[in-house]
Amino acid sequence: ISSVAFVFLRGDNDRLKDLRLAYDYIKTLDKPVYADDRSVKAFSYINKYSDSIKVSEYPKDMSGIRDSYIVINKRMIKGLKDANKNRIFPDEIENPPKKWVLVNEIGSNDEDKIIIYYAQ
Repeated sequence: ISSVAFVFLRGDNDRLKDLRLAYDYIKTLDKPVYADDRSVKAFSYINKYSDSIKVSEYPKDMSGIRDSYIVINKRMIKGLKDANKNRIFPDEIENPPKKWVLVNEIGSNDEDKIIIYYAQ
């Protein structure tokens, strides 16, 4: 019983909270959406594996992406890099191009934010 209470009192008991907020935002978008592979799986889980939204994994080369949205889930990317030191993400994830327009930020902690850009 004390374990259950401890888990409830911890501030991070809903690790998907920000992803759920991001999902609510991206389901209103009418352009392609790209995210890291784990966030793609989390979005699929959140929408109960229905095809109501389509989020694709980042391509290896993002220089050709136009008229699309890019989701950068800082917490997830950091976790993936910590789990596999050889994991490489496209350069644009760390240094978004100036032509990408910031359209939404979700979360209060800079290190854990979900940032959504529009690639013109």
